[in-house]
Amino acid sequence: MSHYATIPMKFKFKDELIKSLEDVYGHGNIEIHEVAVHLVGYHGDTRPEKANIIVRRHHIGSASNDLGLVLDKNTGMYSMIVSDYDKMATVTDGVVEKIVTGYAQKVIRNRLPRGKYRITSDSPNQITLQVKG
Repeated sequence: MSHYATIPMKFKFKDELIKSLEDVYGHGNIEIHEVAVHLVGYHGDTRPEKANIIVRRHHIGSASNDLGLVLDKNTGMYSMIVSDYDKMATVTDGVVEKIVTGYAQKVIRNRLPRGKYRITSDSPNQITLQVKG
């Protein structure tokens, strides 16, 4: 049974987070729960860890565990919960980078005031801005 760890990153905007997860795991493959529910391990076992946003294991890989994002109600931020196995095998640094970069791009486009910046480079893994002053 893999141990789960919380990845030390914080996501504030739920809509942009869900869309960036869908970019990686596919539209319709993300579960959203107001009240956190248990994650499931690769044997189909219910784990003690709970999350509000879940990518179920069958959308990640055949030997994977669920990937979760849990809302801290005190801060309003989501943290990622991923098993040790998946951190090495399926939710690698490259996958996390795609999620984080996609999230940042969506937040920039949706949340920053128009006309205050210009996107000078935009690719799947990088975005470069020029702030207008």
